[in-house]
Amino acid sequence: MTTATVSYDSGLRSFMLKVYNWMTLGLVLTGGVAWAMFTSGATVAMLASPVMTWAVILSPFAALLGMWLLPRDPMVHGALFLALAAAMGASMSTIFLTYKLGLIAQAFFATAVGFAGTSLFGYTTKIDMSSLGSFFTIALFGMIGLLILNMFIVSTVFTLAVSFAGVLLFAGLAAYDTQKIKDLYNQGYGDDVMAISGALELYLDFVNMFLYILRIMGIFSNND
Repeated sequence: MTTATVSYDSGLRSFMLKVYNWMTLGLVLTGGVAWAMFTSGATVAMLASPVMTWAVILSPFAALLGMWLLPRDPMVHGALFLALAAAMGASMSTIFLTYKLGLIAQAFFATAVGFAGTSLFGYTTKIDMSSLGSFFTIALFGMIGLLILNMFIVSTVFTLAVSFAGVLLFAGLAAYDTQKIKDLYNQGYGDDVMAISGALELYLDFVNMFLYILRIMGIFSNND
């Protein structure tokens, strides 16, 4: 193994570690805010005010828009990412009103295991997944359509089918996004802003996987 190869491997590992560290920080912040909102009663107060509820729901999109439009500055992007994670925590605090704490913990553990496996696959596989970008884009729009349809079709079977499809979709995206982040590093985009942007993509994959897994486990738990 040449010195250049060793240096490349070390640099890639360092970059991916930075990505995962940012992602983990976002998840910890989301969980902390969600729990604090629930235990303080702020979640109930939020739901009692339609204006506040919509403000919380839309605030992550404002942070996303800022990350897309503002200059590529690590401090700005880092702050916006953390703001998004906190806003997601406020929004997701409602799960404590719907599901038992033990079930949420089980869903999180299942998500962590599944995400780790799919992300590791994306990092190590020799299969080029870049051609799947269009498929995942179409699948995401299809999932949005199914979610809207699910609002009008009150069917446990349909909800389960949509939820299983969601788990598969975001598991695939976790692998795809991991490989894409790795490829962007190979192309010379391994700066701090790219690490934060990559962390955001993996963070969203994880959160969506978790919510779908939680919904599935919640349905089966209610059937016991």
